[in-house]
Amino acid sequence: MSSKVRFLKGADEDIPLPHEFADLTICHIVLNNLPDICKVVSEMTRITKSCGIVAAIEPSGGNMHYYPDQKLNELADKVNLAYGKGIWDLRIKRIDYSKDLKQKNARYAEVFHSCGLINVEEHGMVSAVLLSDPTRNQRQILQWLKKRLFIHENDWKRVKTILKRGGLSESLIQEYYHVLRSYLENLINHPERISKTHELETAHRTVTIGFRPEKK
Repeated sequence: MSSKVRFLKGADEDIPLPHEFADLTICHIVLNNLPDICKVVSEMTRITKSCGIVAAIEPSGGNMHYYPDQKLNELADKVNLAYGKGIWDLRIKRIDYSKDLKQKNARYAEVFHSCGLINVEEHGMVSAVLLSDPTRNQRQILQWLKKRLFIHENDWKRVKTILKRGGLSESLIQEYYHVLRSYLENLINHPERISKTHELETAHRTVTIGFRPEKK
């Protein structure tokens, strides 16, 4: 690890850094999960230097993951619904999101202004990964597939708990686990098939940028 990098543990509403510490303060998929985004943006602004930048990268909907395998596609759709329900049912029990949930992902610019930031900008970002894209490095694709398989197997206990909470049956959970594992192993063991496997994943993000005013 670089000697220039430090990791600190702290709360989003009480960042363990002094006033005007950073030239750039950024969060990634954080505000979307919090009940009071104003407090967090205010704290981000506090630790940002005069003329510094505060930025947030947050989901804006429209994500998609397509598998060129009908069975896996059907299972993935059911898993995604159950996963979302399993996550949000627990969050709602612990945090009251109702006060801040309405149009939250459209309010970031408004919140940035209310926290004293100026020249607020909004940008859209779309990432698209086509497995069979011939312009991508095949070695990197293979490493990415191996990483996906590693995460699938090592994170499965947590995912299974969430899917059960979301109402998915044990049989469907096990079927999805084995079908996805088989799909990934097949590509890893036969990399020549990657160029004919048109799996597509897209993700949409909203990037909000604001500047802390210069001191007078």
